[in-house]
Amino acid sequence: FVVATAVLHDLLENTDVTAEEIESRFGSQVAELVEAVSDDPSLPTEEERKRDLRDRVRRIGGYAAVVYAADKVSKMREIQMALAAGVPRAQLEVKIHRHRESLAMLEQITPGGPLVELLRLELEALDGRPPTVPSA
Repeated sequence: FVVATAVLHDLLENTDVTAEEIESRFGSQVAELVEAVSDDPSLPTEEERKRDLRDRVRRIGGYAAVVYAADKVSKMREIQMALAAGVPRAQLEVKIHRHRESLAMLEQITPGGPLVELLRLELEALDGRPPTVPSA
């Protein structure tokens, strides 16, 4: 169900698919986890939605943190591709800052987790810093 959630996690945010439809096709575990890692559209600003999502993932942890971390790694790679395509870094700074906040949150709840470390490495690479080795 975690893999299904990872594949479906953007449906609620980017389509008119409902949680009920996800539940009817993939079960309640998948639907609940998709909801857990999706922005709350009732919040008025993107900043509030992203903060709320980080707080929710922090509270829930577990599989929600895994799916969230994998998504952040993917989004970091999209940022790197945008930069390589010539998008000015200044246009991406808000997203980069949010990924730093996500990393800080993930390091609190799953320190040393492989996806957390991968996200950290992606951010370090973006800054042109050599990767750091986590302490034992």
